Amino acid sequence: MSFEMERSLVILTVLVLSQGVVSTSIYESLVNHIKSRSNPMLNPRHSIYKPLVVDFQVGWLNIEEVDYRNNEVEGIFATAMTWDSGISWDPSDFNERKYVVLPTSDVYHPDIKVFNIVNKLETWLDERVSINASGKATLRFHSRGRIFCKRELQDSNTCRIGVTSYSHPSDTISFLNPSKRTYHWNKIYDKYYFQGSRYNVTSQRYKIHKKRVNEVNMEFELMDYVFSVHEKEPHAEHRPFQAVFEFH
Repeated sequence: MSFEMERSLVILTVLVLSQGVVSTSIYESLVNHIKSRSNPMLNPRHSIYKPLVVDFQVGWLNIEEVDYRNNEVEGIFATAMTWDSGISWDPSDFNERKYVVLPTSDVYHPDIKVFNIVNKLETWLDERVSINASGKATLRFHSRGRIFCKRELQDSNTCRIGVTSYSHPSDTISFLNPSKRTYHWNKIYDKYYFQGSRYNVTSQRYKIHKKRVNEVNMEFELMDYVFSVHEKEPHAEHRPFQAVFEFH
């Protein structure tokens, strides 16, 4: 190898490495920018007179068992919630970086849980918050668990997944009206993942209502993801379920 060729390779290597250092430095600057403007314990709502609006969506990936005797449904379901983090940036200031992914310990996320889950068996993916340049934050996770359906399952093959935050009353956190959604995340997951199940899920809908807890004299907002479940015809094809999750 000639001297000039070796010299060119060295220069190229230095340029590649330096570009990597610059990219890393820009990313770290963006992360620091977000952390400096986020308090993991503080609700980022814009006004004390208006609650933080959360778009919470649920989708079944696979139903493994329907227990009519105990009114329970077991399977794998996914949840996604989106809210305004109050943090934004100009991508041109950070090498056109338009989103960043952070641990939930570094940024505020609503304390919203499924409250009628009997047993959470497994959870996939570390809980991470994705924030885009406009401030939209999204938290997703996938769980395998058993849901209690009350007597609705025996009477009408209907069940629900109930979600709420009993640490945030309705004047601090509320759910986005489903009619105002720009997309239905659960339908996307049903299309790609639910085909291998023994069961069909139909009549999916959301209901939002409020409940007053007298013990603490507070009102909380609750949301139900209601669905009907039916076993597929005996001749229907059932492919083994394989969960492949991507975080965007």
